[in-house]
Amino acid sequence: MPPEGAPAPRKGGRLLGLVVLVLFVLGVFWIQHLMRDDPATLISADELEARMASDAPPLILDVRTLPEYQSGHIPGAYYLDYRLLGDRIPELRNVAPQDIVLYCETGVRSRIAKRQLIRAGLSNVYHLEGDIRRWRREERPLIKGTDPR
Repeated sequence: MPPEGAPAPRKGGRLLGLVVLVLFVLGVFWIQHLMRDDPATLISADELEARMASDAPPLILDVRTLPEYQSGHIPGAYYLDYRLLGDRIPELRNVAPQDIVLYCETGVRSRIAKRQLIRAGLSNVYHLEGDIRRWRREERPLIKGTDPR
């Protein structure tokens, strides 16, 4: 019971709080669902390194920011900020038979980029499992500086 003279709690306020909480939880689950990768489109670091050394290496796109790219990127990777990807889709269609591998720091931007490319009709798009964070942690080769191309 509230102290004498204090206003009684409003039931509408509790209901609104409960509705907001439920919407927040549903939003978190929806975002997790959207960010899930199709296992068929994941490529491991070992497989990527093997394919980089093959006669038909994939096109590797680092979709982070330029300062992140310059601080260390996978050898042979091109810089293409994921926010600029839409403008480059016509060029990427020209490499259609070549596989495209995307990565960023943790996977958020590369998943967004992957979905954008798949929606644009490219079907040979892969996401590096663990992104550059795992690549770095596994002490795989990195290049610092700008894209020489």
